[in-house]
Amino acid sequence: MLLVAISAIAAACGGSSEEKPPGPLANHFDDMYIAQVPLDQKQDVVKTQNDWSIAKMEQAKAEADYNDSAAALEVAKNDAKSAHTTLDSAMTMKGTAEKSGDMNRTNQATKDERVAEDEAKAADEHVHYFEHYREFLKAYWRLTQETMYWREAQYELAKSQVAQKGGKAIANVKYEWFPNQEADRARRAAHWKDKTTQSKHDAEGARQKWLDMQKTADVESGHPQNYSTPDPMGAPAQASGQ
Repeated sequence: MLLVAISAIAAACGGSSEEKPPGPLANHFDDMYIAQVPLDQKQDVVKTQNDWSIAKMEQAKAEADYNDSAAALEVAKNDAKSAHTTLDSAMTMKGTAEKSGDMNRTNQATKDERVAEDEAKAADEHVHYFEHYREFLKAYWRLTQETMYWREAQYELAKSQVAQKGGKAIANVKYEWFPNQEADRARRAAHWKDKTTQSKHDAEGARQKWLDMQKTADVESGHPQNYSTPDPMGAPAQASGQ
């Protein structure tokens, strides 16, 4: 009964195998067992090894991009703080203008407050966008981890298939380990591909919400807002002359 209760709690907490961080492969096929096989009979081994190498590089870049995004998010938050400070000042100036009884001054202060309020709202949405984008980068990093292990599993499978085709009987090695291992890692990678796609969709939605709010603020102010960090999902800037 205790084990059943623990299993139920784990399931309620999202304890499925796909959600747990990926670990190293359980089964590896030693290269020595196919060392004497001619290269032209190991083309799948070469291809899967190359795919695995590429996956490792992609994982390293995804990790670096996610880590770098922390600083960009903090900068966006600082921009929002600055916008709210400007709004606080505009509200104070409006109060002072209203006390003066000068309608021209009051009207201008009211306009300045409205502009500052819209810019503060846009800055807040800018932060939300960066938060969602960082979540997307986190999901993509996880996807690259899962893909890296899947590619490694394909490499181990390819080696085992060469040996199996050659009729090798190897002590303490079961050939069925490798297709099962590859299928499990493929399933995990597919699961995180779906989650990453959804996370990207969420980030794009947050970006559009910010862009709509920013457009309103820019119209009110009469000039575009220049943030300290570039739009990560926007079109990349091109070098002059291109």
